[in-house]
Amino acid sequence: MRLLSAAGYLVLLSSLFTHGALESMNQYESIKDSHSDASLEVRPDNRQHLMGGNFTLRCSVNGGNSTGWIMRRHQGAKNISGCLQLNGKESIDRPEECHFIDIDSKNSGLYWCENTAENKTSNTVNITVVSDSEDEKPYTGSLVWLSGLCIVLVLLVLLPVLWLLIPGFREKLHVCPNGEFRRERVQQEMPKTKQDVTEIQWDLPWMEMDNLLDK
Repeated sequence: MRLLSAAGYLVLLSSLFTHGALESMNQYESIKDSHSDASLEVRPDNRQHLMGGNFTLRCSVNGGNSTGWIMRRHQGAKNISGCLQLNGKESIDRPEECHFIDIDSKNSGLYWCENTAENKTSNTVNITVVSDSEDEKPYTGSLVWLSGLCIVLVLLVLLPVLWLLIPGFREKLHVCPNGEFRRERVQQEMPKTKQDVTEIQWDLPWMEMDNLLDK
């Protein structure tokens, strides 16, 4: 009895699995069929574009007849239809193309082509517009750190060399702004002591007497 119930359970699982697989295959085929008439292409072939750049979307329809096909974009909670409403520029020679010039963050979103009359859609293309400063910040920061390190190394090498080779440079580093260093140096070269002053005072009377005798 248990074997029969287990066998029945396996049969039920296999039938459910087969039904789900067939249903998913049918769903895939329906999606594939709905995408078979048109495909959305982007040039340049990138999903991420820099702010201020340009890109072009082209709704390529089998047979070349793009009548009835309209370009759409999903952004936030709303869908926008038409090249002009998408802030794009229509091509006169190729109506299936839409040019986006000087793009910004408003051009980001999910794009696709749709034929509402035939209830068909193309593949979707997710476009993201980023600022170029986001890519430059790490590089700029590392460049600043590298420049600062080079300046510090140059100063560490240059200052000792100047100290050893140029004596005048050493004196300039020790001179005070008010010139006290120069005055101290002159005083050291010509010292004036109290004993010297006393000797000069004693010599003055003898010099006066010598002058009187000469007369």
